[in-house]
Parts: sequence; C-alpha cells; structure tokens
Amino acid sequence: MMVDLDRTGTLDGLQAALGRVLQHPEVRGLQILASINNPWSAAELETALKQLPVPAFGGLFPGVIFEEQAYDVGTVVVGLPTEPLVRVIGGLEDTGTDFKAALASALPEGCPGRTAFVYVDCTASAVENFLAALFEHCGPEYTYIGGGAGALDFVPRPCVFTHEGLFQGRGVLAVTDMTCSVGVSHGWRSLAGPFLITEASGHLVKTLNWRPAFEVYREVVEAHSEKSFDEMPFYDLSKFYPFVLGRVGTEGVVRDPVNNTPDGSLLCVGDMPVNSLVDIVTGTPYSMIRAATRAATTAMEGFEGERADGITLLMECISRSLCLAESLPRELEAVRVPGLPQVGVLTIGEIASRDKNYLEFFNKTTVVGILAP
Repeated sequence: MMVDLDRTGTLDGLQAALGRVLQHPEVRGLQILASINNPWSAAELETALKQLPVPAFGGLFPGVIFEEQAYDVGTVVVGLPTEPLVRVIGGLEDTGTDFKAALASALPEGCPGRTAFVYVDCTASAVENFLAALFEHCGPEYTYIGGGAGALDFVPRPCVFTHEGLFQGRGVLAVTDMTCSVGVSHGWRSLAGPFLITEASGHLVKTLNWRPAFEVYREVVEAHSEKSFDEMPFYDLSKFYPFVLGRVGTEGVVRDPVNNTPDGSLLCVGDMPVNSLVDIVTGTPYSMIRAATRAATTAMEGFEGERADGITLLMECISRSLCLAESLPRELEAVRVPGLPQVGVLTIGEIASRDKNYLEFFNKTTVVGILAP
C-alpha cells in the first residue's frame, strides 16, 4: 500500500500528497487522516474531497502518526489497493436513532468484504448505540478498526468525511475485502474499587456507591496524587486517573473523566452504564508501553496471510499521549511491526473488536491494526 505524509497541514500539501499516492495505478481508494489543527477551511477541504477520482474516507483528529512520530499538524494519505464501499450513517447525535434501520438501508445486502473502518464524531451521544447495531448487522467475523474524530475542546464541528463531503454528528463506515488483524491493550492498573455505578445517564456518572461521583473520585485521586482539584484544572489531574469498566475474561474498558459538574457528577468519554462496576486506575509510561507492545504482538499473532505490501494502522488515544508526554515516541517505536510502514491518528476514543467479540468504544487505549491486501 502507498502511504504519504504532508507535514504542512495546508491544502496545497494535501493535494501534493494525494498526487503522489494517486500516481500509482493500483490505488482504488483513499484513507485520509488529517489533523483538526490544519489551517484550511471546511469549505476548502470539502471542495478537494469532492474532486477525488476514487472513493475516500477519513476524519479530522487531534493529531496524526507517521512512523514513530506524532504531529499536531499534518495529513496522512493511504492508498488502498481495493475499492472501499463507503457509507455515511446519520443520527449519532440522537440516542433514539434506529441504527438497525439505518444500516439496513445503507447496506441492504449485508457487509461485503472482511474489514470495516469506522470513524465517528466524538461529541455525538449515540456512538455506542451505533456500534452495537453495526456489530449486529455485520457480525463477529468482521474485523473493525477506527476511532473518534474531533477536537479536545469537545465543541461539535464537522470532523468526519468521505469523497462526498465533510460531516458533523455522523459516522463514516468503509468496508473492504482487505485482511486486518487487531490488538487492543491499555496498561492501566487498579488503584481503588470496584465501585458500583448507582446513578448515571449516558456519558454522565452521577453517583458511585450511592454517593456523589466526584466526591468518591476526589477522595481517591487527591490522596494518591497529593494534589488538589481546587488548585488546578480538572483534566490536568484527572487524565492520570481514569475509570475502568470491568469485563469478564479480558482487560476492562477505560473511561476518561473529562469534567465535573456542579451537582457532583463526572462527565466521561463514553457511556457509563448503571449497575456496572468500575475501578479508579492509574498507570506509568512503563505499564502503558508494555501494554502497547502486547497489542502489537496480538495483532501480529492474529494476522492470517502475507503481510507484504501491508501497513500498521495505529489508533492512539490523545489523552494517553498526553499522559505519556515525552515517552510517546517510545510507545510508537514499541508497536512497530517489522517491515511495515506505520500510520495512524491520535483519537478521542478508539474503536475495535477483540477476539471477534463485542465491538467496543475504548478510551486511553492503543489499538494496533495490521492491514494488507
């Protein structure tokens, strides 16, 4: 597969990268991964997308990855050797959307191929409803990989796209017959818990063990960190102390608390179901890098077929990268698959299915995909 990086983040730079990839006649589709910090307008990007000669899909993210470096500005272009079937699914801003009907309309004959790329607007409230319906529609034999697009300010804006345009509050689905294997791991370890979620609504956890969620969370975090939420912005401290929702027989799913509310609730990235058990966790660069290495090993061991002409596709959580700080290049080096180019994005939520099981929306997690024709 052909890959290219434009480090300028400009429209001219994007056009140049597209030209270098599209000059190869075997390219039948494009995956475009761009930084939301790029200095182009939405109208300029949409015009460029609509002029593409092949189907395309992708999103705008807090950063992009090329080889062992992450970039705040820039665009990665991946030329696909098979033509993807690209669909836009609306209604992700509404938890009442009938995604079963939407997917039946978008893919009336089921899901062709073997691999699905899934990119969603991270600010949408019904992402997990959509993923559940997608898994039911396409089934467990599919391999899924993708992530949440948008910006860290969580202001809704157009952030996912296809060759038809740029969209807000929607999901982009691209299905192909390419081979893909994924590994998923996070490396966060329990500090306190489990706690029972006794009241919650969507992304908002209101009470833990029948007490205000922030009250419980604050006691644990301030005691361990020896710092106070009164003396610093909430996320400057909370990013080091996420929740983990328990899962039977596998590593739990991280939920990132990004803010507290006046009534003592905590706003998280992703659903917090009532009656779930959660731990408050913490980690170190060492534990996170070890986990990322396990994810890469899982992807390599699970890949069936030849990896020649393949790539490593990495979904690395932006908040994970903030915790790793100067250790991030070490993690990107640790997940390198020998002989394959490495590309990816810094996401706000990672999408993958583990061991052909339920399709999940992760936080603070590394998803490593090996993709080949």
